[in-house]
Amino acid sequence: MLKLGITRVNDIVIGRVLEQSEDLRDEDILVELAENNWVKQIRSASNPELYVDAILFVRGCDSAADNEFFALPYPNKDVAIEVIADIRRLVAKLNHSKEDNLVIGLEIVE
Repeated sequence: MLKLGITRVNDIVIGRVLEQSEDLRDEDILVELAENNWVKQIRSASNPELYVDAILFVRGCDSAADNEFFALPYPNKDVAIEVIADIRRLVAKLNHSKEDNLVIGLEIVE
């Protein structure tokens, strides 16, 4: 199970892992989307990070970094909105739940 808190400030997506099952830690690729999206994979490696190569890293081998925030600016706010939608789909797929039932977390700030 994975639960994230996500927000957007203009074109910047900011978030944090709120809950993550220990069995997901250090498992490399946890879930991916086949479509051409801004965020295509959720992985577990070292620490939470939203990476420019379409990857969201969640908690990994560096447990001291478990509660760190991740953030990344995008070309504009419309792209940032699409990024959050991609992350919602990935988390829903990982949690085997419907996207409508997904609690993504923080309020969107403009």
